[in-house]
Amino acid sequence: LTSDWDDILYTLNNDNFFSFLTNKKYDDRMEFLLELLIDNFLENRAQRYLFFEYEKMVKNKDDVDKYWSKVKRYFRSLKEFFENNKYYHYIGYLTNSNKANIKEICKEYFKQPKSEFIKFLEEKSVIDIKKEFDELNYNEDKKEIEKILFLFNVLIAKDTNGYRYPFDLHNKEKWSLEHINAKNSENIKKEEDKRKILESQRDYLSDDNIKKRIEKLLKKEKIDDKEFEKIQNKIFKDSDDTISNLALLGLKNNIILSNSIFPAKRDKLIELEEKEKKFIPIATKYVFLKYFSKSRDFYSWDKKDREAYLKKLKEILIKNKPFIQIKKG
Repeated sequence: LTSDWDDILYTLNNDNFFSFLTNKKYDDRMEFLLELLIDNFLENRAQRYLFFEYEKMVKNKDDVDKYWSKVKRYFRSLKEFFENNKYYHYIGYLTNSNKANIKEICKEYFKQPKSEFIKFLEEKSVIDIKKEFDELNYNEDKKEIEKILFLFNVLIAKDTNGYRYPFDLHNKEKWSLEHINAKNSENIKKEEDKRKILESQRDYLSDDNIKKRIEKLLKKEKIDDKEFEKIQNKIFKDSDDTISNLALLGLKNNIILSNSIFPAKRDKLIELEEKEKKFIPIATKYVFLKYFSKSRDFYSWDKKDREAYLKKLKEILIKNKPFIQIKKG
């Protein structure tokens, strides 16, 4: 028993393994397994309560064998979930989006055939929205879009050979929505910030007319606010708040990208991942590399790019399997 206990605890202490099962923190991860055994476990109880309840259940050697057999059964199931690519991604999404806990998932797994279990995981992953998919926008549907893009990233990872969504890294981040093509720079008030934005835009833009206007503005002792706004409105004329212009990104990384134009954001994103080893979700990375649109123009995020991205979102989330359900009213 001691050897089994050590093996189980060693596996549970692997963050990669543990993080797809729960986003909850434990002082001792064996408590997580004991929770699965105790039917009347309450979330707000002190963690020592688990061991107290377990001691009450185990009164003699037969009880030890009985409950330890249950522990091992749960653990074998958890390992199977981890080793199966579909199980891993669906369960990791459900537990980390708080749509289901692992105890509920295990109960379903034990009572039905594996083909039905997959259906259960897929149906449990469905996200309800109150309007048409194309109409989802940053200002009104932020939480729903975050859930949708999280699921989108997980499903893209599931179907990518040699890659698994790293729920351990996901759990370390606070998540936010990043405008792929930035909104205009109306919130930039400081002179030095305006100059930095203009210098970056000048270095990346291919439109000679706008570049000349930027150069002229930068030569002035003080940035003219009206001209600054006109230039920003020109640059960001194709920007909007719909889901086809949004990507999932960690909050700290989002702040770093701030109001940069598309090519500057793309370069910063690559630097964050390759040099600073920051976690960038796979679909977010694909968006900025224009993987979905196959465009070689890395200087803009235009209508065709947005349409290709929206098409891919619908293909993965609606066409292939209906993970989005519209419930109006």
